[in-house]
Amino acid sequence: MLLAILAVAWPTAALTGSIPMSLPVHLSSHECSFSTRRFESGNWTGGFARTGIDVSVVGTDNTITLDTGNLTFLLPPTPGAITGIEHGPVCYTFSRGTVTVKDPQGRTIFTDSLRGGLLVRPIANGSEVTIDATLVPNTMVGSGFAAFSFSFNPLVGHEHHLKIGLASVHIATTPTPKPGALELPGTGVNRLPALARRKLKLRR
Repeated sequence: MLLAILAVAWPTAALTGSIPMSLPVHLSSHECSFSTRRFESGNWTGGFARTGIDVSVVGTDNTITLDTGNLTFLLPPTPGAITGIEHGPVCYTFSRGTVTVKDPQGRTIFTDSLRGGLLVRPIANGSEVTIDATLVPNTMVGSGFAAFSFSFNPLVGHEHHLKIGLASVHIATTPTPKPGALELPGTGVNRLPALARRKLKLRR
Protein backbone atom coordinates (compact mmCIF):
# COMPACT_ATOMS: atom_id res chain seq x y z
CA MET A 1 0.00 0.00 0.00
CA LEU A 2 2.62 2.46 1.08
CA LEU A 3 5.62 2.14 -1.24
CA ALA A 4 7.47 5.28 -0.30
CA ILE A 5 6.37 8.00 2.05
CA LEU A 6 7.48 11.45 3.00
CA ALA A 7 11.24 11.38 3.01
CA VAL A 8 11.34 14.09 5.64
CA ALA A 9 12.13 13.35 9.27
CA TRP A 10 8.93 14.42 10.97
CA PRO A 11 9.00 14.60 14.76
CA THR A 12 6.61 11.65 14.87
CA ALA A 13 8.44 9.30 12.51
CA ALA A 14 12.08 8.36 12.14
CA LEU A 15 12.47 7.16 8.57
CA THR A 16 15.48 5.23 7.31
CA GLY A 17 16.71 5.23 3.73
CA SER A 18 14.92 8.50 3.09
CA ILE A 19 14.67 9.86 -0.44
CA PRO A 20 15.87 13.41 -1.16
CA MET A 21 12.85 15.50 -2.02
CA SER A 22 11.32 18.91 -2.42
CA LEU A 23 9.88 19.82 0.94
CA PRO A 24 6.12 19.59 1.42
CA VAL A 25 4.14 22.41 2.98
CA HIS A 26 3.92 21.71 6.72
CA LEU A 27 0.59 22.66 8.25
CA SER A 28 1.39 21.38 11.76
CA SER A 29 3.69 18.89 13.46
CA HIS A 30 1.55 16.01 12.18
CA GLU A 31 0.24 17.42 8.89
CA CYS A 32 1.63 18.36 5.50
CA SER A 33 0.48 18.74 1.93
CA PHE A 34 1.94 18.38 -1.54
CA SER A 35 0.84 20.48 -4.50
CA THR A 36 1.74 20.72 -8.17
CA ARG A 37 1.47 24.53 -7.94
CA ARG A 38 1.89 26.28 -11.30
CA PHE A 39 0.75 24.05 -14.16
CA GLU A 40 3.34 22.97 -16.71
CA SER A 41 1.84 19.97 -18.51
CA GLY A 42 -0.26 16.88 -18.04
CA ASN A 43 -2.07 14.00 -19.66
CA TRP A 44 -4.65 11.33 -19.00
CA THR A 45 -5.33 7.85 -20.34
CA GLY A 46 -8.15 5.34 -20.06
CA GLY A 47 -11.86 5.94 -20.32
CA PHE A 48 -14.63 7.33 -18.17
CA ALA A 49 -16.97 4.41 -18.82
CA ARG A 50 -16.10 1.85 -16.10
CA THR A 51 -12.45 1.30 -17.03
CA GLY A 52 -11.32 4.40 -15.15
CA ILE A 53 -8.65 6.96 -15.90
CA ASP A 54 -5.02 7.60 -15.06
CA VAL A 55 -4.26 11.33 -14.88
CA SER A 56 -0.91 13.04 -14.30
CA VAL A 57 -0.47 16.75 -13.54
CA VAL A 58 3.05 18.18 -13.85
CA GLY A 59 3.66 21.37 -11.92
CA THR A 60 6.58 23.52 -10.85
CA ASP A 61 6.75 21.82 -7.44
CA ASN A 62 5.70 18.21 -7.97
CA THR A 63 4.13 15.77 -10.38
CA ILE A 64 1.04 14.09 -8.95
CA THR A 65 -0.53 11.07 -10.63
CA LEU A 66 -3.87 9.48 -9.79
CA ASP A 67 -5.28 6.19 -11.03
CA THR A 68 -8.98 5.79 -10.30
CA GLY A 69 -9.27 2.10 -11.12
CA ASN A 70 -12.74 0.99 -12.20
CA LEU A 71 -15.42 3.69 -12.19
CA THR A 72 -19.06 3.20 -11.25
CA PHE A 73 -21.87 5.52 -12.35
CA LEU A 74 -23.29 7.46 -9.42
CA LEU A 75 -25.21 9.97 -11.54
CA PRO A 76 -25.46 9.01 -15.21
CA PRO A 77 -25.88 11.68 -17.90
CA THR A 78 -29.37 12.79 -18.90
CA PRO A 79 -30.28 12.57 -22.62
CA GLY A 80 -31.79 15.74 -24.03
CA ALA A 81 -35.54 15.56 -24.65
CA ILE A 82 -35.23 16.91 -28.19
CA THR A 83 -31.67 16.35 -29.39
CA GLY A 84 -30.94 13.18 -27.44
CA ILE A 85 -27.49 14.62 -26.64
CA GLU A 86 -26.34 13.86 -23.10
CA HIS A 87 -26.10 16.85 -20.80
CA GLY A 88 -25.89 17.76 -17.14
CA PRO A 89 -23.27 16.64 -14.61
CA VAL A 90 -21.95 13.09 -14.67
CA CYS A 91 -20.64 11.53 -11.46
CA TYR A 92 -18.63 8.36 -10.91
CA THR A 93 -17.34 6.67 -7.77
CA PHE A 94 -14.27 4.48 -7.26
CA SER A 95 -12.82 2.57 -4.33
CA ARG A 96 -9.47 1.12 -5.43
CA GLY A 97 -7.42 4.04 -6.71
CA THR A 98 -3.84 5.10 -6.07
CA VAL A 99 -2.04 8.44 -5.87
CA THR A 100 1.67 9.08 -6.33
CA VAL A 101 3.75 12.22 -5.80
CA LYS A 102 7.11 12.73 -7.52
CA ASP A 103 9.57 15.57 -7.04
CA PRO A 104 10.98 17.64 -9.95
CA GLN A 105 13.77 15.05 -10.36
CA GLY A 106 11.22 12.28 -10.91
CA ARG A 107 11.79 10.57 -7.58
CA THR A 108 8.77 9.07 -5.82
CA ILE A 109 8.25 10.80 -2.48
CA PHE A 110 4.80 9.59 -1.55
CA THR A 111 2.26 7.01 -2.73
CA ASP A 112 -0.83 5.53 -1.15
CA SER A 113 -4.07 3.76 -1.97
CA LEU A 114 -7.36 5.64 -2.28
CA ARG A 115 -10.95 4.91 -1.35
CA GLY A 116 -14.24 6.80 -1.36
CA GLY A 117 -13.33 8.47 -4.64
CA LEU A 118 -15.66 10.78 -6.58
CA LEU A 119 -15.08 11.90 -10.18
CA VAL A 120 -17.33 14.64 -11.57
CA ARG A 121 -17.72 16.02 -15.07
CA PRO A 122 -19.91 19.13 -14.64
CA ILE A 123 -21.01 18.83 -18.27
CA ALA A 124 -21.56 15.42 -19.86
CA ASN A 125 -18.91 14.85 -22.54
CA GLY A 126 -17.28 18.10 -21.41
CA SER A 127 -13.56 18.58 -20.93
CA GLU A 128 -13.60 19.69 -17.27
CA VAL A 129 -13.04 17.10 -14.52
CA THR A 130 -12.70 17.15 -10.74
CA ILE A 131 -11.60 14.20 -8.60
CA ASP A 132 -11.60 13.84 -4.81
CA ALA A 133 -10.63 10.74 -2.84
CA THR A 134 -9.64 9.70 0.67
CA LEU A 135 -6.23 8.25 1.52
CA VAL A 136 -6.28 4.75 3.01
CA PRO A 137 -4.90 4.90 6.59
CA ASN A 138 -1.82 2.83 7.43
CA THR A 139 1.08 2.88 9.89
CA MET A 140 2.28 6.25 8.59
CA VAL A 141 -0.88 7.92 7.29
CA GLY A 142 -3.60 8.64 9.79
CA SER A 143 -5.91 10.37 7.34
CA GLY A 144 -5.83 12.57 4.28
CA PHE A 145 -7.18 13.18 0.82
CA ALA A 146 -6.20 13.84 -2.79
CA ALA A 147 -7.84 16.49 -4.97
CA PHE A 148 -7.55 17.00 -8.73
CA SER A 149 -9.08 19.61 -11.01
CA PHE A 150 -8.21 19.72 -14.69
CA SER A 151 -9.41 20.46 -18.19
CA PHE A 152 -8.27 18.54 -21.26
CA ASN A 153 -8.03 19.52 -24.92
CA PRO A 154 -11.32 18.59 -26.66
CA LEU A 155 -9.74 18.47 -30.12
CA VAL A 156 -9.63 14.99 -31.66
CA GLY A 157 -6.10 13.62 -31.51
CA HIS A 158 -5.20 15.92 -28.61
CA GLU A 159 -7.93 15.01 -26.12
CA HIS A 160 -5.52 13.22 -23.77
CA HIS A 161 -3.43 16.36 -23.23
CA LEU A 162 -4.36 18.65 -20.36
CA LYS A 163 -4.91 22.34 -21.02
CA ILE A 164 -4.65 23.21 -17.34
CA GLY A 165 -4.65 21.34 -14.06
CA LEU A 166 -3.99 21.46 -10.34
CA ALA A 167 -3.49 18.56 -7.95
CA SER A 168 -2.77 18.31 -4.24
CA VAL A 169 -2.43 15.71 -1.50
CA HIS A 170 -3.06 16.51 2.15
CA ILE A 171 -1.71 14.10 4.78
CA ALA A 172 -2.14 13.78 8.52
CA THR A 173 0.40 11.35 9.90
CA THR A 174 -0.28 8.73 12.54
CA PRO A 175 1.32 10.05 15.75
CA THR A 176 3.89 7.76 17.36
CA PRO A 177 3.34 7.39 21.12
CA LYS A 178 6.03 8.98 23.25
CA PRO A 179 8.44 6.59 25.02
CA GLY A 180 6.98 7.58 28.37
CA ALA A 181 3.50 6.65 27.23
CA LEU A 182 4.76 3.30 25.99
CA GLU A 183 6.28 2.55 29.37
CA LEU A 184 3.11 3.19 31.33
CA PRO A 185 1.25 0.01 30.35
CA GLY A 186 4.35 -2.07 31.00
CA THR A 187 4.86 -0.44 34.37
CA GLY A 188 1.29 -1.24 35.34
CA VAL A 189 1.61 -4.85 34.29
CA ASN A 190 4.90 -5.28 36.14
CA ARG A 191 3.31 -3.94 39.31
CA LEU A 192 0.35 -6.34 39.24
CA PRO A 193 2.20 -9.22 41.01
CA ALA A 194 3.38 -6.85 43.75
CA LEU A 195 -0.13 -5.48 44.28
CA ALA A 196 -1.48 -9.04 44.46
CA ARG A 197 1.08 -9.96 47.11
CA ARG A 198 0.16 -6.87 49.14
CA LYS A 199 -3.53 -7.85 49.07
CA LEU A 200 -2.71 -11.38 50.23
CA LYS A 201 -0.67 -10.03 53.14
CA LEU A 202 -3.52 -7.74 54.16
CA ARG A 203 -5.98 -10.64 54.12
CA ARG A 204 -3.67 -12.67 56.38
